[in-house]
Amino acid sequence: MKLRVLLLMFIGGLFLFSACDVKEAAYDDKGKSTVVSEISMSKESSTNKLEDSTTKESSTLSTKETTTNSVKETTTTVSTSKEEKEEKDMNVQSELMLEYTGKKWSKELEEELKDVDFASFAFDIDNPVFISDVDNLFVLANKANRFSDEFKPQNLVNPKSRHSGSPSRRKLRVVAANAIDELISAAKAEGIEIRTVSAYRTIDYQKTLFDAYASRSSEAEANQYSSRAGHSEHHTGLCVDVSSPSVNYDLKFAYGDTIEGKWIARNAHKYGYVVRYPKDKHRLTGYLYEPWHLRYFGVPLATYLYETELTYEEFIALQVGKMPEDIMIEWIDFD
Repeated sequence: MKLRVLLLMFIGGLFLFSACDVKEAAYDDKGKSTVVSEISMSKESSTNKLEDSTTKESSTLSTKETTTNSVKETTTTVSTSKEEKEEKDMNVQSELMLEYTGKKWSKELEEELKDVDFASFAFDIDNPVFISDVDNLFVLANKANRFSDEFKPQNLVNPKSRHSGSPSRRKLRVVAANAIDELISAAKAEGIEIRTVSAYRTIDYQKTLFDAYASRSSEAEANQYSSRAGHSEHHTGLCVDVSSPSVNYDLKFAYGDTIEGKWIARNAHKYGYVVRYPKDKHRLTGYLYEPWHLRYFGVPLATYLYETELTYEEFIALQVGKMPEDIMIEWIDFD
């Protein structure tokens, strides 16, 4: 009996021990599983945080890059706008000129002058400079600005109008030749006869002419009514001396008082010409009054000069910020 009881107790103990092992194993497995799951979730969470951080950092860099590009674009736009403004400012009438004349440029004149570098023209007759843009319609040739000895204008032709000078000094650039034909034709329609006398001159011929004048008196005196070689407007192919039968086709101061001379003074601008050396403007132009000497600038500029009574030297001075009195030259009155 005791033996049976002991046997039963032994078997019961084994059962309880196994059950505990199973329960502990189950607990350990659950605990282990939970830990692994938590570690796995922790790693996944860290990975997600890292990805989020990387994404945010990438987003920040992208934002910075966008901002940088925007700044660059803005800087470029500002720079371009400034350059465009400066270029535009060079192409419009100066405030000084508008204030001085009280007359605004026409749109046609502004368009024609947009590529002219007025700042390249000089005013110091003691230190003349070589002309750079030699074929420009608005070139300035005078005591302070000269052509090289090799210069010769292109596209020279003979005007169709009657000529009373040397055949070798009849030619003009096409645009000027056409304009002088129109001017002379318009005058003829009003009963006024005008002929060309001297147009394009070579630099060699101008030297011969100036030397001849200087030999009669002095270089200083000759320099008041004749140009030294390289400095003459006659080199441009845009300048022509005209005359009429009332003065026997001579080039005289009295021509300005004739019917023909007065007609020219009133009407030349309509055809793109101006009387280049007006009366009492010699300290600005450097030359005595020449009512016969016409220079072609095109209708817009010729009209502006006529209406404002400016010489071309005054026009350029005002455009670059100088007053006319700032560019006056010393003058000796010869008897």
